[in-house]
Amino acid sequence: MLSPWQSIVSRVRSAGFSATAAIASFAIILAFALGDYVGQSRNKSPVEQSISKILTKNPTPLKRDTLERAAIEAVLKASGDQWANYFPQESVQNLTQTLDGRYSGIGIWLRKNKSGVLEVASVQVNSPAAKAGIKVLDSLIDINGVGIEGASVATAIAALRGAPNTKLQIGLERNQDPIRLEITRASILNGDVVAYQLASKIVYIQISSISSQVSSDVAIALAKFPHTNGIVLDLRDNPGGLLSVAVDIASQFLSQGTVVSYSRKNDSEVILESTNKKLDSAPMTVLINRSTASAAEVIAGAL
Repeated sequence: MLSPWQSIVSRVRSAGFSATAAIASFAIILAFALGDYVGQSRNKSPVEQSISKILTKNPTPLKRDTLERAAIEAVLKASGDQWANYFPQESVQNLTQTLDGRYSGIGIWLRKNKSGVLEVASVQVNSPAAKAGIKVLDSLIDINGVGIEGASVATAIAALRGAPNTKLQIGLERNQDPIRLEITRASILNGDVVAYQLASKIVYIQISSISSQVSSDVAIALAKFPHTNGIVLDLRDNPGGLLSVAVDIASQFLSQGTVVSYSRKNDSEVILESTNKKLDSAPMTVLINRSTASAAEVIAGAL
């Protein structure tokens, strides 16, 4: 039978959220405590024993959930899976709001780069972040004066969120130059699809992220603009989002068959298919760049 700790790790690891982070200082503390405390209790896991001892002996007051979260993130880092991440309940709620298309914040998507630094993956058009001049690939250094080195994507997302009309101080770095900004949070309705007539019978469709309404917005754009001569589908700087919506988007242009499949250890393969019998067969150009990721890559790859 799994301990509560093992059960948490199992559920988190199987979730497969993008990006990974761990708080190194807590991992080191846990390692030292582990060496001193292993084997003293048969009813608790070594990690639970270590956390209990740290809480008892550490001169600085600590919260159990802070140490547990640090331990979970350390385990994810040790797994070697750079896309795995742990989202506590409050961060899951924030992420769900974003994917549902409405939230209060500044209008950016974040990711970890290869060096483990949080950077801006996408900036929503007309958002507080866009108006303040934040750009894709800007590194996030601090939020309200608190450094976020080693913090997870979930932690940063939670810190950026807040009530509309509240102010936020953030530190950024662009090409090694420091930038400080004060931004006022706003209630944001995701406008993740921008479409217009690019030329005679050619439609341009830009998708900035894959939230819940995007597939229907793409369908509306295709119905609105004549495009028998071509479609330009712009997925540049798109950090991804909901895989099921990505499949629905790709299916509008693909005949029946597999769009994407994936498998997890000890589970059967999952196959997501297009069931479209009336595909849009106009010529298409798909635009991508280094910041096209996750579900957006699925669309590009399938097309």
